[in-house]
Amino acid sequence: MGQIIKNIFFAFFLTLFGFSHGQKDSLTTLIVQAQFPGGQNALFKYLKTNVSDKVSPTDNGTPVEKVVAKFYVDENGKTTDAKIVKTSRHQNIDKQLINAIYAMPKWTPAENPKGKKVRQEITIPIYLCTR
Repeated sequence: MGQIIKNIFFAFFLTLFGFSHGQKDSLTTLIVQAQFPGGQNALFKYLKTNVSDKVSPTDNGTPVEKVVAKFYVDENGKTTDAKIVKTSRHQNIDKQLINAIYAMPKWTPAENPKGKKVRQEITIPIYLCTR
């Protein structure tokens, strides 16, 4: 296994889609987006601590560039249905990211214009770079 990632650059482009609980696959306008406790900087720190600091940037000589994960934040703020959309090509890294998503603290759930808490899809592309 290669060296432990020391410097990591996460680019968060949170693609946020709201789905109402009762309307499967129908897009709902959100007035409040789901939020990780402490905001985006806290999410960055959480993923660095729980993913990048625990994985190697290479495995069998193949460099890691980008991994994309998708999951939902439900009406109670719990992360559910996590999956890798674009693999890092390293089973350990993909598994570590999925485990970190499921272990996340509860988020503040999204709300629709009527103030009802709704399920929201979150997509996070993460770029891993070593220096």
